[in-house]
Amino acid sequence: MCVLTAVKRHCWHLAMLLCLGVLSACNVTQQEQPSEKADRGHVIRPKPIGQNILSSYTGSYALLIGESNYSHWDSLETIPTELKLVEKVLKAQGFVVEKALDLNAVQLRARFEQFINKYGFKASHRLLFYFGGHGYTRQYKGYDKGYIVPIDAPDPETDETGFLRKAISMDQIYAWASGVQTLVCAIRDTRACYSPIFWKVFGLF
Repeated sequence: MCVLTAVKRHCWHLAMLLCLGVLSACNVTQQEQPSEKADRGHVIRPKPIGQNILSSYTGSYALLIGESNYSHWDSLETIPTELKLVEKVLKAQGFVVEKALDLNAVQLRARFEQFINKYGFKASHRLLFYFGGHGYTRQYKGYDKGYIVPIDAPDPETDETGFLRKAISMDQIYAWASGVQTLVCAIRDTRACYSPIFWKVFGLF
């Protein structure tokens, strides 16, 4: 697993390719690319730009979640437009796309679980999860622990307990994925609210 240090607050663009296989995670920034070291497990390599990725699957399904209108964080006005772009590109790649905007903590957890339960138990499927919204990194036992932030999560600087009740940790997302023996590759851009890294890594653009 690649472990990255990031600023505490950032806008995340998180894309997860869920394909039946062995669990692995690789967090990528614009400065870092997936390592080939053996102890980091299998890493998905993109095909040349313009080709379909992992085209040997019988079904391709994507869940796009955008969090824009936050109650306690800055609003992210570009997210809805961004999701439309992602949806267009994925549909061109043959994905069936489901999209959700401005989910609270309960809705966000439920939506992720529903998506996996609906599509995640057939070996011939490929699943992709994309999250656009705020992210947060905190120190926990000497390590950076990352979270995606639903629209109703409080500011952790003033209400850490409330934040932890509502935010979803990356560990939780990996646990959901590993429950159906999936391969997870996570891409996040911690410096800006849009980055071409998603398209570069997955060969979608």
